Amino acid sequence: MKYGFVFSLLLLMVFSAGCGGNQLSDFRSLSNLKKGNEYLGFADRNFSENNLESALRNYLKALDEFKLIDYTDGKARALEGTARIYTAMGMKGEASSVLHKLVKMKPFLSEDIAFRVTLASAEYYLKFELADSLINITSGWNQGRNVNEKMQLLAQYIIALSERGSVDENILTTAKDFFNSSYQENPLDLEVEIQAMSLTAYAIGITEFRKNNLTDAEKYFQYSLQYDKAAGNYIYIADNLYLLGIVEERRSNFEKSGDYFGRAFDIYVLLREEEKAQLSNANKLLQFYRLSSEKSAYRLELEKIIETTKDKELQTKIRSVIK
Repeated sequence: MKYGFVFSLLLLMVFSAGCGGNQLSDFRSLSNLKKGNEYLGFADRNFSENNLESALRNYLKALDEFKLIDYTDGKARALEGTARIYTAMGMKGEASSVLHKLVKMKPFLSEDIAFRVTLASAEYYLKFELADSLINITSGWNQGRNVNEKMQLLAQYIIALSERGSVDENILTTAKDFFNSSYQENPLDLEVEIQAMSLTAYAIGITEFRKNNLTDAEKYFQYSLQYDKAAGNYIYIADNLYLLGIVEERRSNFEKSGDYFGRAFDIYVLLREEEKAQLSNANKLLQFYRLSSEKSAYRLELEKIIETTKDKELQTKIRSVIK
């Protein structure tokens, strides 16, 4: 009993310091802290499952608990999650407003939480195609405190540069060196975060694909898929499957391509990602059309997609195949 009491007392003292030195009058503040952290755990799990509405509710509940005890890092962590949800939902104004609050809080945050704010900002710039801002916030990737931070910032930096078709070979080699030196087949053996490995592999894969280096593109998309599966990041699992489908299509390996598109489609449907589901389904049908000796049924389905989709690039692609 006495060890439990001493532990609780020490925790109160540490927590008091983390909340700006406020004196805690009773143990209810620990209850708020516990509830807030539980809501964060629920929200993070919801987010990984792409259950964005539930994730948002739980981040906001966590924020309410941390507000009651004026826990700055806790409030920032909940707001960071909220900003990422708004970004994922495409709610640019709401995400921008939350990130603006977080930038003001940044000088008062621990280094770990401040870094999370930087990553949330990078996600926002990437989502809304603000390349200049993304490059600006990630170009100092080498100032990260450790390999984990450097890898995540460098990956975002490469993605931004890749969009412009201007990734320096030295930068790409650095990313590969980081990845290969940290690689572990079993994610449990990693010394860096799974997210850092997955994002770095994805960035390398995108860059190699745009250079038409399909072997390396496939290799790193598979790595990214491996780590996203381990982390249970379902939306990224589907994204990697879709990209692998594109790689195999470029190789004219239509059967394998169709399989990848079909697997991506199934996940997108479960996650209620309608636009991505439509895109992957159309590409799956295109591969079946190419392989089938009886093309009329697939042609009808593809013609319906041409009529209903607003994706001009997809329309052009379908017409070029079924002409």
